[in-house]
Amino acid sequence: SGIGGLAFGPDGAMYVAEYDADNELVIISRISLATPREVAINRIKHAIDEKVEALERIDVALEEEWAAYQALEELLESGDYGDLSRWDIVKAKLKVRFAIWRQKLCKAGLQKSISKLEDSLILLGCEVQPQSWPEPQEQADMALIRADINEDGGVDFLDFAILMEHWLKSYEAE
Repeated sequence: SGIGGLAFGPDGAMYVAEYDADNELVIISRISLATPREVAINRIKHAIDEKVEALERIDVALEEEWAAYQALEELLESGDYGDLSRWDIVKAKLKVRFAIWRQKLCKAGLQKSISKLEDSLILLGCEVQPQSWPEPQEQADMALIRADINEDGGVDFLDFAILMEHWLKSYEAE
């Protein structure tokens, strides 16, 4: 005589809720008892699902960041900076590139975390089809990419000049 829902409670048991509109009453019933092991397995699987969704959202954000980066490159190439200086655009481009790099690190961390959770499921006796992640091409060159501050394809005095401009300045770490 109303609407209902199904959910897992904090104890791992399955609950069904039904709203009785005639009596303005919510009836909650426990459907099954779960063992602590089943609770752990369900929670780990749910965490993996959430992290996979987060990876998908990171991919969407990375696409947007790359599009912004390319737009900034086009702006630099056009020479039409409006009320901005070339240096403002270069700095914005560098900050977007740094944000992309940070996102890639987060993505790699999430992938490792998912792998560890999958390992825990195997230890708990579950059959798991492990996720496979493509290896980023640039991982081997990560140190070079970080050192190429102005991203001109080489590490040189221009990168050093940018570094020197910010040498010994304080900032708040995230």
